[in-house]
Amino acid sequence: MRYLPEKCDHALLAGRCIKVLHGFMSRNGQLNIAVSFPRWSAKTVGNQIVFVSPDSNLLDFLLEQPYFQMMIDNGLFEASDVEDVPKSESFVKFVRNQSIDKMTPAAKARRLRRAQKRAIARGEEFDPIPPQSKEVDFFHSIPMESSESGMSYMLRVQRFEAHRASKVEPFKVCSYGLSTNESHKALIPYCVT
Repeated sequence: MRYLPEKCDHALLAGRCIKVLHGFMSRNGQLNIAVSFPRWSAKTVGNQIVFVSPDSNLLDFLLEQPYFQMMIDNGLFEASDVEDVPKSESFVKFVRNQSIDKMTPAAKARRLRRAQKRAIARGEEFDPIPPQSKEVDFFHSIPMESSESGMSYMLRVQRFEAHRASKVEPFKVCSYGLSTNESHKALIPYCVT
Protein backbone atom coordinates (compact mmCIF):
# COMPACT_ATOMS: atom_id res chain seq x y z
CA MET A 1 0.00 0.00 0.00
CA ARG A 2 1.51 3.32 -1.04
CA TYR A 3 0.31 6.68 0.28
CA LEU A 4 -0.20 8.97 -2.73
CA PRO A 5 -0.44 12.49 -1.26
CA GLU A 6 2.95 14.20 -1.58
CA LYS A 7 2.69 15.97 1.75
CA CYS A 8 1.26 13.74 4.45
CA ASP A 9 2.17 12.35 7.84
CA HIS A 10 3.54 8.90 6.97
CA ALA A 11 3.60 7.73 10.59
CA LEU A 12 -0.04 8.76 11.09
CA LEU A 13 -1.16 6.87 7.96
CA ALA A 14 0.91 3.85 9.01
CA GLY A 15 -0.86 3.96 12.38
CA ARG A 16 -4.26 3.98 10.72
CA CYS A 17 -3.31 1.03 8.50
CA ILE A 18 -1.96 -0.86 11.52
CA LYS A 19 -5.18 -0.11 13.41
CA VAL A 20 -7.19 -1.73 10.58
CA LEU A 21 -4.80 -4.71 10.61
CA HIS A 22 -5.06 -4.98 14.41
CA GLY A 23 -8.86 -5.11 14.28
CA PHE A 24 -8.80 -7.56 11.38
CA MET A 25 -6.40 -9.96 13.10
CA SER A 26 -8.22 -9.68 16.44
CA ARG A 27 -11.61 -10.47 14.85
CA ASN A 28 -10.24 -13.37 12.82
CA GLY A 29 -7.92 -14.89 15.45
CA GLN A 30 -4.86 -14.46 13.23
CA LEU A 31 -1.29 -13.55 14.12
CA ASN A 32 0.38 -14.18 10.79
CA ILE A 33 0.24 -10.90 8.86
CA ALA A 34 3.38 -8.83 9.34
CA VAL A 35 3.96 -5.22 8.32
CA SER A 36 7.02 -3.99 6.49
CA PHE A 37 8.11 -0.44 5.72
CA PRO A 38 10.02 -0.55 2.40
CA ARG A 39 10.88 3.16 2.47
CA TRP A 40 12.06 3.25 6.13
CA SER A 41 14.75 5.89 6.71
CA ALA A 42 16.22 7.96 9.51
CA LYS A 43 13.57 10.64 8.90
CA THR A 44 10.39 8.68 8.27
CA VAL A 45 8.71 5.28 8.18
CA GLY A 46 8.19 6.08 4.51
CA ASN A 47 5.21 6.43 2.20
CA GLN A 48 4.55 2.71 1.91
CA ILE A 49 3.40 -0.15 4.10
CA VAL A 50 3.52 -3.77 2.95
CA PHE A 51 1.56 -6.63 4.47
CA VAL A 52 3.33 -10.01 4.42
CA SER A 53 1.76 -13.37 5.19
CA PRO A 54 2.18 -17.03 4.28
CA ASP A 55 -1.61 -16.99 3.59
CA SER A 56 -2.35 -14.94 0.45
CA ASN A 57 -6.13 -15.36 0.95
CA LEU A 58 -5.87 -13.44 4.22
CA LEU A 59 -4.09 -10.59 2.43
CA ASP A 60 -6.84 -10.40 -0.21
CA PHE A 61 -9.45 -10.30 2.57
CA LEU A 62 -7.47 -7.63 4.48
CA LEU A 63 -7.34 -5.35 1.44
CA GLU A 64 -11.15 -5.52 1.22
CA GLN A 65 -11.48 -3.72 4.58
CA PRO A 66 -13.61 -0.54 4.25
CA TYR A 67 -10.82 1.89 5.27
CA PHE A 68 -8.46 0.61 2.59
CA GLN A 69 -11.20 0.59 -0.05
CA MET A 70 -12.21 4.16 0.83
CA MET A 71 -8.60 5.41 0.65
CA ILE A 72 -8.05 3.63 -2.69
CA ASP A 73 -11.36 4.86 -4.16
CA ASN A 74 -10.50 8.45 -3.16
CA GLY A 75 -7.07 8.24 -4.82
CA LEU A 76 -5.15 8.50 -1.53
CA PHE A 77 -3.70 4.96 -1.47
CA GLU A 78 -2.43 2.71 -4.22
CA ALA A 79 -2.58 -1.04 -3.63
CA SER A 80 -0.63 -3.63 -5.58
CA ASP A 81 -1.77 -7.17 -6.28
CA VAL A 82 -0.86 -9.89 -3.78
CA GLU A 83 2.42 -11.49 -4.85
CA ASP A 84 4.50 -14.44 -3.66
CA VAL A 85 7.52 -13.41 -1.63
CA PRO A 86 10.80 -14.16 -3.43
CA LYS A 87 13.40 -16.38 -1.72
CA SER A 88 16.09 -14.51 0.18
CA GLU A 89 19.01 -15.12 2.52
CA SER A 90 18.73 -11.67 4.14
CA PHE A 91 15.81 -10.68 6.30
CA VAL A 92 14.53 -7.77 8.36
CA LYS A 93 12.11 -7.59 11.21
CA PHE A 94 10.13 -4.64 12.48
CA VAL A 95 9.90 -4.85 16.25
CA ARG A 96 7.50 -3.22 18.67
CA ASN A 97 9.71 -2.27 21.62
CA GLN A 98 7.56 -1.40 24.63
CA SER A 99 10.61 -0.95 26.87
CA ILE A 100 11.27 2.38 25.11
CA ASP A 101 8.00 3.67 26.61
CA LYS A 102 9.41 3.08 30.10
CA MET A 103 12.23 5.54 29.38
CA THR A 104 10.04 8.56 28.68
CA PRO A 105 10.04 11.33 31.33
CA ALA A 106 6.33 10.75 32.00
CA ALA A 107 6.85 7.02 32.58
CA LYS A 108 9.82 7.66 34.88
CA ALA A 109 7.78 10.17 36.91
CA ARG A 110 4.89 7.69 37.14
CA ARG A 111 7.19 4.95 38.45
CA LEU A 112 8.72 7.33 41.00
CA ARG A 113 5.24 8.31 42.29
CA ARG A 114 4.28 4.62 42.65
CA ALA A 115 7.53 3.80 44.44
CA GLN A 116 7.00 6.75 46.78
CA LYS A 117 3.44 5.61 47.61
CA ARG A 118 4.67 2.09 48.34
CA ALA A 119 7.47 3.37 50.59
CA ILE A 120 5.07 5.60 52.53
CA ALA A 121 2.56 2.73 52.88
CA ARG A 122 5.34 0.57 54.36
CA GLY A 123 6.35 3.41 56.70
CA GLU A 124 9.76 3.77 55.04
CA GLU A 125 11.65 6.85 53.98
CA PHE A 126 11.53 7.40 50.22
CA ASP A 127 15.07 7.65 48.88
CA PRO A 128 14.96 7.06 45.12
CA ILE A 129 17.96 5.83 43.20
CA PRO A 130 18.77 8.16 40.30
CA PRO A 131 17.64 6.57 37.02
CA GLN A 132 20.33 5.03 34.86
CA SER A 133 20.50 6.23 31.28
CA LYS A 134 20.17 3.55 28.62
CA GLU A 135 21.26 3.49 25.02
CA VAL A 136 18.40 2.74 22.65
CA ASP A 137 18.76 1.85 19.00
CA PHE A 138 17.01 4.12 16.51
CA PHE A 139 13.20 3.89 16.39
CA HIS A 140 10.15 5.59 14.90
CA SER A 141 7.00 6.40 16.85
CA ILE A 142 3.71 5.52 15.17
CA PRO A 143 0.63 7.20 16.66
CA MET A 144 -2.28 4.90 17.49
CA GLU A 145 -5.72 5.27 19.03
CA SER A 146 -7.60 2.57 20.89
CA SER A 147 -10.98 1.69 19.36
CA GLU A 148 -12.29 0.67 22.78
CA SER A 149 -11.09 3.49 25.05
CA GLY A 150 -10.31 6.23 22.51
CA MET A 151 -6.95 6.72 24.25
CA SER A 152 -3.94 7.70 22.16
CA TYR A 153 -0.61 5.90 22.44
CA MET A 154 2.55 5.32 20.45
CA LEU A 155 3.96 2.17 18.91
CA ARG A 156 7.77 2.39 19.19
CA VAL A 157 9.07 0.50 16.17
CA GLN A 158 12.63 -0.54 15.39
CA ARG A 159 14.04 -2.16 12.26
CA PHE A 160 16.65 -4.92 12.55
CA GLU A 161 18.47 -6.91 9.90
CA ALA A 162 18.64 -10.65 10.42
CA HIS A 163 19.57 -13.92 8.78
CA ARG A 164 17.41 -17.02 8.79
CA ALA A 165 18.16 -19.20 11.80
CA SER A 166 19.17 -22.81 11.25
CA LYS A 167 15.79 -23.98 12.52
CA VAL A 168 12.71 -22.53 10.86
CA GLU A 169 10.83 -20.23 13.20
CA PRO A 170 7.05 -19.94 12.89
CA PHE A 171 5.87 -16.79 11.12
CA LYS A 172 4.10 -15.11 14.03
CA VAL A 173 3.62 -11.45 14.95
CA CYS A 174 1.71 -9.53 17.59
CA SER A 175 -1.74 -8.22 16.65
CA TYR A 176 -0.13 -5.02 15.31
CA GLY A 177 1.74 -6.98 12.64
CA LEU A 178 5.08 -6.45 14.37
CA SER A 179 7.65 -8.73 15.90
CA THR A 180 8.34 -8.37 19.61
CA ASN A 181 11.46 -8.80 21.70
CA GLU A 182 10.02 -11.94 23.29
CA SER A 183 7.95 -14.47 21.38
CA HIS A 184 6.81 -13.01 18.06
CA LYS A 185 9.67 -12.92 15.56
CA ALA A 186 8.51 -12.89 11.95
CA LEU A 187 11.40 -12.45 9.54
CA ILE A 188 10.58 -10.63 6.32
CA PRO A 189 12.76 -11.21 3.23
CA TYR A 190 14.96 -8.18 2.62
CA CYS A 191 13.64 -7.88 -0.96
CA VAL A 192 10.19 -6.98 0.43
CA THR A 193 11.56 -3.94 2.22
